[in-house]
This record gives sequence, structure tokens and C-alpha cells, in this order.
Amino acid sequence: VWAIVANASKSHLDGVDAPAGADEKGGISIGSSLAAGTVNEGAPVVDVYLDFTCHYCAIFEEINAEDLSAMAEEGLITLKMHPLTLLSTDADGFTVQAANAAATVAEYSPEHFLSFNNALFTAFYEVYNRYIETQDTADYVLPSLAEIGEIASGVGVPQDVVDRFADATYNEWLTASTLQFRADGFSGTPTV
Repeated sequence: VWAIVANASKSHLDGVDAPAGADEKGGISIGSSLAAGTVNEGAPVVDVYLDFTCHYCAIFEEINAEDLSAMAEEGLITLKMHPLTLLSTDADGFTVQAANAAATVAEYSPEHFLSFNNALFTAFYEVYNRYIETQDTADYVLPSLAEIGEIASGVGVPQDVVDRFADATYNEWLTASTLQFRADGFSGTPTV
């Protein structure tokens, strides 16, 4: 009985290498500096669970990203972003590569994390909208790892950090974060 109870309260993220500033639920906090790993002491926490190939997440980001950033910058909230891989676990696919890249930026270039997160959703949403307009699967080509690197460079992420994307350092953490999300009783994104 003790083992069952002890394991039931154990996080899937226990013992998994996480990016700096990530919490026990896989959230990467953002405070007034808008850098990953910072908090606004005493402010309410807004957790946003997201998947980079979720078109509802992209819509949510398009509508709310500016307001959430402003609220964090003003110290009204601590924003916590939870990148997940709900819609694909293909290590060579956009979902996992984008989420790993975001976690890598959180670790090595935290001041660019939020703008990179937004740019990834913009890139996905452009592809998704083009596909919706044409209904041609040839138009549904998500950014490659090299293009994810270009997106990162476009928001100021240094090249030495971009070069780390191919290492897939945080794939295990992403899997554990996704399992924890489900264990916490959630099923779809965006969850706020």
C-alpha cells in the first residue's frame, strides 16, 4: 500500500533533466524581465499548457500572447509556459523539435524564450492557415529543424544556442511533462 501511495504522488518529472527554471509540473516561469526562469514574487500564476502543432493553441497565442506578456512585465502575474508533445511524439517532427528548441532557449538564452515561443506559433499558424485555404496537403509542410533554427535566429537567439537544437536534450523532459499533464487530469491544449 505504501508503495502505491508513494508512487501515486511522484511526479513523472522526478529525476528528469529539465531546462533551468522549469518546475515540477513542466512549467517554465516568466516574470517582469520576460526571461525564462524568472518570477514575480507574490503574483498569481497563470499556467498555459501548449502544443506547437495545436491550432487552438496558435489561436490562443495570437489573441492573448501580448496581454499575457504585458501582465507578466507589469508584475501582475507570473506566466508559466508548459510545452507539451500531445499531438506527436515523432522525434523528427515539428512538435517535438519545436518544443525541444523552446526548452533549449529557456536554458541557454532565457531572454528570448517568450518571443521564440510566439514566433514558433506564428510559423505553425501560417502553414495551418495556408492548408485550410487550399485544402491541399502539399501546403501542410511544417518547419524543419533548420527552419526552426532560422526562426530562433530571427528573434535574436545566438547561433551557439541554435546549434544545440539538434542534440534533442530535452526530449525526455517533454515526454515526462506530457505524462504529468495527463496524470494531473488534463487532456487537451490549450489548457490555462
